[in-house]
This record gives sequence, C-alpha cells and structure tokens, in this order.
Amino acid sequence: MLQLARAHGVPLTLMDGMRLGLRPASIDVAVLAFVPFHMRAPDVAIAEVRRVLMPAGHVGTVTWATDPEIEPKRVFEAELDAHGAHDPAPIPGG
Repeated sequence: MLQLARAHGVPLTLMDGMRLGLRPASIDVAVLAFVPFHMRAPDVAIAEVRRVLMPAGHVGTVTWATDPEIEPKRVFEAELDAHGAHDPAPIPGG
C-alpha cells in the first residue's frame, strides 16, 4: 500500500500501530484496512487510534468477514454499538 501511495505522490509516514507518533486528538479520520488481526494486541492499537483521534473524528475499518471471535473484536463492536454506529450493508448471516 505504501508503494502504491508513493507512486501517486501521497505524503507518507510509516509508524508502529501500537504507538503512533502523533499528538493526542490530532487527526480527524483513521482507516484500519485489514490491520487489527495482524497485531499482537489489537485492543492496544485501537486504543492508540482513539488517543490520536479528535473528539468528533471517525474510524473506518475493513476486515475479512471470517475474523476469529476475539476479545478485542468484541470490545470494538461494543464501542461501535455504544456510539450508535451501524453497518449500512451487513453481510447476510454474518
């Protein structure tokens, strides 16, 4: 993904998702595309995103529909539910 972005002249910074090099409340959008299930502690990474996200910021995630049922996933989904988030096109039976 970084190579593709470089080819389009997008400014890039590579960081550790467990400890982002950003100030608290400094970004308005975070996208975690196929990332959480690759991390040793997805809950820590999600908390780190929350730390750097502005109060009215947005998080977008995408992952495979067959992710294992793990505690960080349950915590993340509970947070989404608590804030009124919903999937506009849920996978049938998913």
